[in-house]
Amino acid sequence: MEDLLPLFTLTAGEWARWVAERYDVEVSGERMQPWLRERARIASEEINRSTREQVGEALAAGLAAGLAVGEIREKAAHVFEVAKSARAPQEASVGVTTAANFGATEAAKSAGVGTKTWRVNSGNPRPTHAAMNGVTVGLYERFPNGALWPGDPVLPVDERANCQCSVIFGE
Repeated sequence: MEDLLPLFTLTAGEWARWVAERYDVEVSGERMQPWLRERARIASEEINRSTREQVGEALAAGLAAGLAVGEIREKAAHVFEVAKSARAPQEASVGVTTAANFGATEAAKSAGVGTKTWRVNSGNPRPTHAAMNGVTVGLYERFPNGALWPGDPVLPVDERANCQCSVIFGE
């Protein structure tokens, strides 16, 4: 959690400031902290749980195959290699998207903005996000997919992973 919280805090703060400047309002970074802290805690738990499961699966597969202890250790070590090379960048992307859109939305709330619109920023979005592009809802409403913003933790990880979408705000 302590590794993720600074990333979430800085990202949410920068996006909140960007939106707040547009509307000439103040936004409280302190007001965002409880949500960011809880999100960092949950994300940390999810990452650790997934890693434990993958290590357990590697060990079980090695034992079932009758591998030597050294070979089983190599299988477990491979889980961490994949985590560093693939999962860490994916988790960072999810965290940044989540925190950025959360921070932007918090600033929009301070500004009294009425609506938000889902914006696809990728040249190759997943079909479910392409379908959301341009959808506008009230600021406090959920989008048709159930999310408050792109990267909302209510979405399954496969709907958050590598998401580059954002929200734009209307009067």
